[in-house]
Amino acid sequence: MTVWSRDREVGNWPLGIAIVLWIHDHLGRAACRASVSFVVTFYWLGAKRARGCSAEYLRTVRAYMAERERAGTLPPDAYRGRLNTYLHLRNYGTCLMEKILAWSGRLGIGSTVSRGNAHERMLEAAKHGAFIIGSHVGNIEMLRAINDHLTRKTVNVMMETSAYNKFAGLLRNMNSDYGLNIIKVDDFSTGGSGSREGQLAAAFRTGIEIRERIERGEWVVILGDRVLDSSTESVEVTLLGKKARFPVGPWVLAAAVGAPCCLLHSVHENGSPVIYFRELGEVVLDRKDRMGSIRKYAEIYASELEGILMRSPLDWGNFYDYWAV
Repeated sequence: MTVWSRDREVGNWPLGIAIVLWIHDHLGRAACRASVSFVVTFYWLGAKRARGCSAEYLRTVRAYMAERERAGTLPPDAYRGRLNTYLHLRNYGTCLMEKILAWSGRLGIGSTVSRGNAHERMLEAAKHGAFIIGSHVGNIEMLRAINDHLTRKTVNVMMETSAYNKFAGLLRNMNSDYGLNIIKVDDFSTGGSGSREGQLAAAFRTGIEIRERIERGEWVVILGDRVLDSSTESVEVTLLGKKARFPVGPWVLAAAVGAPCCLLHSVHENGSPVIYFRELGEVVLDRKDRMGSIRKYAEIYASELEGILMRSPLDWGNFYDYWAV
């Protein structure tokens, strides 16, 4: 099985970040977007693997949306624009630019659009701690802008050590008060010793730490759409008409902490960041059918993700053979 952790993703180099911020501060947002398009053009020409993964994903989207349209179940606000690998990678480059702007405090909530009363729902959720599950679709870092200007919560992001080592120093260099605490979860994500017992023990330790933070009224965020490697416990559900694997860990943790669980996504519609947020309530797993319970929650998550992808397919940020199981 091809997994994302073996693939090299677009990096966030200090010099590149400094250039993006300089262009934004001195030449404006439009020039910043133009520079991203310029860079992506050269990346697209040389990134054969990324183009291939993008093309496979876009074929999947087209086929699924055509099937839904024939069945009369395609959402009325489904995406009607062009779908090609260049636009896909350019959109991903724009997301990276917005990550930098959000981390550096330059992207405010005034630039976001709320769908389904998302901002109001987040304000309601801000009255207590919460366990939030997001995805690699769009720009989850918009939570930074929302946190600065709306909820004023302490936000903890669960992240594997390799990603932590790449991003934490950059975040602090851009903004010493960047408002995110990072929880490293390699042992939990990969099952510790590789056994189920090791994974459960690591999950228990992580769960205690998360519970303490949530009881203090903090938010804990984890992304639930990637299987790290073949040792990661996962469950198979349908996404865009094809079977895909989703990690079990987020749902095990959500059940362990016993806190309200929310789904959060930030994508683009008509060039503007759009926030989707809803509360699922507490996650409860049936002791007699643990995997069956997890599968039901994963199906809810995948269904929500699917609906968002039909509205904003170019925000897909997983450039590997996602459906290889």
